[in-house]
Amino acid sequence: MDYWLRGHDLDDPQVRRIVTEPQPNFLTIVPFTDDVKEPRAIMGKQEADERKGNFNEYEHGYTGDQAMAEASRCLQCTCEAIGHCDLREAAIEYETTLNMAIDERSIQDNPYVGVNHGYGRDETHSFILRDYSRCIDCGRCAQVCKEIVGAGCYDFIGKGFDSLVTTADFVSLNETPCVSCGRCAETCPVGALMPRPRILETYQLDVSRCIFCGICADACPYDALRCGPEFEFSEYQRDLPMLDILEMSDRERPTR
Repeated sequence: MDYWLRGHDLDDPQVRRIVTEPQPNFLTIVPFTDDVKEPRAIMGKQEADERKGNFNEYEHGYTGDQAMAEASRCLQCTCEAIGHCDLREAAIEYETTLNMAIDERSIQDNPYVGVNHGYGRDETHSFILRDYSRCIDCGRCAQVCKEIVGAGCYDFIGKGFDSLVTTADFVSLNETPCVSCGRCAETCPVGALMPRPRILETYQLDVSRCIFCGICADACPYDALRCGPEFEFSEYQRDLPMLDILEMSDRERPTR
């Protein structure tokens, strides 16, 4: 409109400017799951000839099986840090977004091509997944695990380019004092540590083996477990709404 009000001919294509927004580059995120991606269910509808003469509802809705299948879809992104990933932001800023798993790389495609360690993933732990290839050696997991949780499972290993934040001698978390609290995965800015997706359908508690050490109460992120000062007098009752060690320790008990 401004161009026409200035008296220019709109049919002249040589003076028209077209501004386009550059497309962003995204990192290739390798999923931790092998689930097959299934297409969405198509809702049944009436044909145009059937609905053109009335105002009745023309969509039949999902069937029971279709509704259950759509409701059970995963709504969680593969990488939990994809929305605020420091690694992704730095890679886009320094133009290193080429997939590091591709061997056919050239200096024209990526000017920062160098040696890649090719670390694998550790899936031995039941609750935490570790992908060393995403680690940027920020040290957050080591600091949280040592200073807040007190387990001290992570530390820096190696020097310079070969340095890595991992467990001692690269052992599994199952062989460390890990309490499975998941705080290392919560503080990881790049998705190198992630909570392992799982579905807890039922559980069994062997009370005879419980020594009321309180580690479960400290590790539970939902405060479903609590511990009182007189834990040696605690007991467990299955009909309680939740396992409240504090309440059980204060309850009066018959004496002999």
